[in-house]
Amino acid sequence: MYAFNIVDHESINENPSKYSNSLEESNEQLEDQITTLAGQINAANYRFLILIAEFDRRKAWAGWGIRSCAHWLNWKCSIAMTAAREKVRTARALAGLPAINKAFQKGEVSFSKVRAMTRVATKENEDYLLNIAE
Repeated sequence: MYAFNIVDHESINENPSKYSNSLEESNEQLEDQITTLAGQINAANYRFLILIAEFDRRKAWAGWGIRSCAHWLNWKCSIAMTAAREKVRTARALAGLPAINKAFQKGEVSFSKVRAMTRVATKENEDYLLNIAE
């Protein structure tokens, strides 16, 4: 049994019937829905990482033999260890990168791009990296 909350797929959408007739929609309408949802997913991933950063900062994961925040994410959120380590590393890095942080918060860049940028980003080069990423 997973420790995270299982969400009914219909509760994710404000109006699930809005998406039920996708075969009848134009390509432009489908494109709009896909890109809108991608931005919302990016912004949700940002929020997830901000929560992870605070959870890690507080060491709220400590106890019960848990060795790190990544181990806790693996246990409680069913995230593979390598992916969990990357989430924690990226979450920590965002604190020192205000431009990347802001773009991610707005949903303008994906976790994948943020993860890559935070490996090499500094306050001095983050605008340049964002220019390439966007």
